Amino acid sequence: MRGAAHRTAIGSPDLRERNEPLRYARELGLQVIPHLVGAGHKREGITAAVLLSCPGQVPRVLWMNAAIMAGISRSRQGQSAKARGLPPCRARNLAPMDCRVLSREYLYLRAVLVHGGPSYPRGGISMRRRRFVAGTIGALSGMTLGSGPVRADASALRTQGWQAVPAPGSTPAAQLRRIAAAGPQLAWAVGEEGLAGPSRGRALAMLWDGSAWVKTDLSHLNHTRLSDVAGVCSTAAWSVGLPAGTASQLLRWDGTTWREAAFPGRGEPDVRLESVAVDSDRQVWICGSRGGTARLLHGDGRQWRWLDPLPVASANLYRVVLRSPGEVWVSGDQGSGGGWSGLVARWNGSWTVLPPIAGLRLGISDLHPAGSDDVWAVGTEFGIGGPPGRPGNPALAHWDGTAWTRVQPGFTVGALSGIAGDAQGRPAWISGWNYQDQSCSTYLRWDSGTWTVVRGPAGAATAPYLNDVTPVPGTAGFWSAGMTSPTPAPPTEAYTERLEA
Repeated sequence: MRGAAHRTAIGSPDLRERNEPLRYARELGLQVIPHLVGAGHKREGITAAVLLSCPGQVPRVLWMNAAIMAGISRSRQGQSAKARGLPPCRARNLAPMDCRVLSREYLYLRAVLVHGGPSYPRGGISMRRRRFVAGTIGALSGMTLGSGPVRADASALRTQGWQAVPAPGSTPAAQLRRIAAAGPQLAWAVGEEGLAGPSRGRALAMLWDGSAWVKTDLSHLNHTRLSDVAGVCSTAAWSVGLPAGTASQLLRWDGTTWREAAFPGRGEPDVRLESVAVDSDRQVWICGSRGGTARLLHGDGRQWRWLDPLPVASANLYRVVLRSPGEVWVSGDQGSGGGWSGLVARWNGSWTVLPPIAGLRLGISDLHPAGSDDVWAVGTEFGIGGPPGRPGNPALAHWDGTAWTRVQPGFTVGALSGIAGDAQGRPAWISGWNYQDQSCSTYLRWDSGTWTVVRGPAGAATAPYLNDVTPVPGTAGFWSAGMTSPTPAPPTEAYTERLEA
């Protein structure tokens, strides 16, 4: 699969000098689809617009006619084409999607395709990556390209028993980021509430007592959000959160509420705890970073130790998953040129890092390791440029022990946020968000070797957005959690759905 690593490796100097991205892109081995955005608008050897894509991935507008960019530049930033250093050119009959591309995208893509790196201020594209992976939403049209050996069946849209379950008491705007269940009578969900204007909000936690969700009192904590939760019983449940200060905190469930727990590195400003998992022996595994490197924190609630750093530069970890006691998987992203690619690694006494999942600003939010040669990864790919919060493209990939294969998820604009297995360890459900079908929640269901798109309950929320899905031990049921709309602004509230056996 050709990806970001190939963008600057080769290319004839004469093509770079003449700035002909159509031919240059083909030379790089990238697929070019000029006719989709109005080929034929050419003058002085400059192509009107070019879409590039790695095989099997959603295409992206990677270069646009200088006149288009100049027009956007004048209207949005009051600068002329000459002032921006763009050559004179004219273009007509521009598609609406063309005008969504800001002038800074032209500068970035010209730098990548022609000069081998960004030429505008770093803050324009290197905002905190997890802001893109965690959510949320603007407006963009999209289209599909290519397919893998397994294809999600978009023609089999149907509801399969998912029901909305009220999660009352949250202060808008609110969302539940993660959910975990110890059994049918006990589950936890965590996130944030009170997001409005410049407010960073405050932590939100809810408890399922077997009949209803009850909001947990967190008035003793000074946290802006809780990022993850895991538990196997009422005395072995853990959460990680971000306080109002700069250092992450580890929280333990005491049967009534969440309390801060001690761990090595507590209070250090560079410590980040991102995700937590608990195995059947009540061993706790936490992924995050310390000292500027990604790593795991392991303990039993009394003794803790940081394990060897992940041997990947510029890595961010978003999820930790247990396949068996002592076999721990993590997912996230890693720096790749001017963007980042998907990251998956395994710890079983030492690190094994799988090849990166190629993509344009691709982050892996969750994974399901059915085996060392059977791993599913889900996330979102945001392409190049664009305002923070714009919708990306759902990313689904499978590892067969040798290579990653990108699989089309059945819709093209949106996100895949979580994946859960069944009691036998097989993949079962993926939670997602379909930008083109926001009247209900969206899932993918593993069915006879194929992922099938499944619509959630209609009318349960204005436009529900799911952040996570998890199995209910001892049953064939599942929980999912998120928010009532894709934008974390009032009146958005916490939201859950349940699939009962």
